[in-house]
This record gives sequence, structure tokens and C-alpha cells, in this order.
Amino acid sequence: MNSRLSALWKLNGGFDLMDGGHGFFMAKFDQENDRRKSWTEILG
Repeated sequence: MNSRLSALWKLNGGFDLMDGGHGFFMAKFDQENDRRKSWTEILG
């Protein structure tokens, strides 16, 4: 899943995915601009 999300978001840095249970995941990004980019992609 990490590689698919990294390719989808075209990230500059790395990130960690943590299983939140019940089908939810939390992402922790190495770079602030990648965090913003991911939210922009999700919220469109």
C-alpha cells in the first residue's frame, strides 16, 4: 500500500502508515509539503 500511495501522491519524502483498526490508517509524513499535498489530493 505504501508504494501505491507514494506513486499516487508523488511524494518527495517518505511516510509511515499505521493501522488504526476497523479499516482506518494514519499516515505520518517526513515532509510537511507532502502532508499538504496528500490532503489536497484527498479533498480535491
